[in-house]
Amino acid sequence: MQYMPSGSFWTHWYYLFDNHCSGSEIHPYVARWYTIDILRNVGAIHRAGYTHGDLKPENILMDEDGHTRLTGFGTADVDESSNWRKPLRATLAYMVPENLKHHKYRGSRKPNDIWAVGVILFALLFGYMVYSFDSSMHCRS
Repeated sequence: MQYMPSGSFWTHWYYLFDNHCSGSEIHPYVARWYTIDILRNVGAIHRAGYTHGDLKPENILMDEDGHTRLTGFGTADVDESSNWRKPLRATLAYMVPENLKHHKYRGSRKPNDIWAVGVILFALLFGYMVYSFDSSMHCRS
């Protein structure tokens, strides 16, 4: 694996907020740049026939040029119909709403990866998560 001297996107995210924010959010152009870079990585995984399954800032690393690389492939799987019945094992704050409501979604897991990127973009733009959970794992608005 390539050495990532800049650490995780999570660490970089806090640096951006501490040093380059006018409030609780970063500039939309910066958010767009990182979102596109993350989507390029996700697209490569999807074109290869896989899904990541647990995209979140902790599973995104930064190289020395500021580009993102995905890690944390413990929940990755081949995107084929025989795997669609398996329960989704993503981090709750980045999981598609269909799985939060315990609906029996059966289909490609690619939309979950795209949703997770959208949650990251939302948090970059607005400075807070789309939804959060209390200690009993109940969703709070």
